Amino acid sequence: MHLVIDTRNGLAGDIMAAGLIGVGANSKKVIEAMEIAGNLMGPTKVTHSVNDCVHRLNVDIDNLPGHLHASQARNHLGKALDKTGITAPWSDIGRNVLEVLVEAEGHVHSRHPQLSKHFHGHEPVLHEASDIIIDIMGMAAGMMDLGIKKVQYLDYVNVGSGNVKFSHGTLEVPTPATRHVLEGHGIPWKRSDMGMEMTTPTGASILAGCGAVRILAEPGSSVTSLAGGTRQLPPITFMLLESNP
Repeated sequence: MHLVIDTRNGLAGDIMAAGLIGVGANSKKVIEAMEIAGNLMGPTKVTHSVNDCVHRLNVDIDNLPGHLHASQARNHLGKALDKTGITAPWSDIGRNVLEVLVEAEGHVHSRHPQLSKHFHGHEPVLHEASDIIIDIMGMAAGMMDLGIKKVQYLDYVNVGSGNVKFSHGTLEVPTPATRHVLEGHGIPWKRSDMGMEMTTPTGASILAGCGAVRILAEPGSSVTSLAGGTRQLPPITFMLLESNP
């Protein structure tokens, strides 16, 4: 199976998991994997909804930590993968996604003028991204259930525009981590006039960690679904193909 994502409307971690459910992944398996990961940090409840044909996942977690050290994130992911029985190559894809974000966070916090003063000096810290383990587990469970081993994206990644506030202040979109991932992995991106962040560091890391391949035209016959996040942004189209487009 192949998954094609129309990233011209961006991408985020929860949207990836919702999109996989939309194209046929077992929602119970995806939600269970996400809740197992979340429960390692605090009591977690994940709910799936469909409104106007758009799939969404809402993650409610008590006491979500503001950040995770890289070692903590790796430990949580390893435990969650073991508990859910997610095997290679999907477990490897999940670990790849995490490592992409860890590298990006370490890079920008050591070099970015606004962020370097918060550099911890010992190991990368995932700021505002402690829920990445939840998103990775939803992605891995959905891909494994559908047998997806190849991910493609359409033309470019829409990062949005404007600014985003986080614990260290306000940053321009795309955030330094998102930009580092996209440019470091040769993924073309464009700004739009939405005035909001449309691609998160997790979304960019998913594309890079999956080794997503660029295609320039929408494929023909496929199972198609729409997925969205918690913000009022255009939904993202996901397409599942049984063979190469």
